[in-house]
Amino acid sequence: MNIDYDNIYKFKTLALKLNQCHPDIEKNKKWMIMFTIMHCLFSIIFLIVVYNVFYVDLKYGDFSKLCKDCALIVVYLEVTFNSLVFIRSQNSLKYLIDTMKNDFNVANSLNAEKQEIVMKNALHGAWIDNIWLVISVGGGCFFMLGNVIANIHSYSKGNFELVPLFDFEYPEFVNADDTVEFIINYALLTPFLAYSALMFASFVALGPSFILHAYGQLELSIREVENLFAVDGRDLRAKMKSIVQKQQNIYR
Repeated sequence: MNIDYDNIYKFKTLALKLNQCHPDIEKNKKWMIMFTIMHCLFSIIFLIVVYNVFYVDLKYGDFSKLCKDCALIVVYLEVTFNSLVFIRSQNSLKYLIDTMKNDFNVANSLNAEKQEIVMKNALHGAWIDNIWLVISVGGGCFFMLGNVIANIHSYSKGNFELVPLFDFEYPEFVNADDTVEFIINYALLTPFLAYSALMFASFVALGPSFILHAYGQLELSIREVENLFAVDGRDLRAKMKSIVQKQQNIYR
């Protein structure tokens, strides 16, 4: 049995790299440019939504549209907060990931029973990763699929009108016909949805995977305590010291 972090958590690792938040990515000038471009594209939708809230929804009392627009604002603020946490906590995140990798490497040299404990909790963490991946990516895909169906329905009625991905009102200086606005709508919302999906798929599942790994390490310690007095008396003190040090590392 080979327990490999990058293989078990491959989707989360890929998401972290795509959204430029993985701690192994060097935070240099190139990274700063890429991250800034990504978040600026992401922020354009936020500015448009804020305009709609104050100059359209509240002005005309459109409560239904106000709720939809505010939902996008919540997503933007959540994703922005997550990205700031990632950047601020790079050292801690790297430490936790490296600790898991090291524990997995150690587990590969343990007996089958202990390997099974580590693998079981790692796979549980990966299962949570997959759930959030499906929720994040699937949510965006269903959103776009609904728009495709709406356009097909509009075409089938014989009086075809383009249905935008999200109903925005643009400032007066944006003077474009329906086709151009439709293209702009898709061009701005697609990266917004993709960036949000990547951030949720990578950020939300991190905590559970770390907790489950710690639980697995505690379970290994329980096994060691159960077998503690089976060792020779001369090795008992060293064994107890090893268990205590391991507990300290887990709770650190």
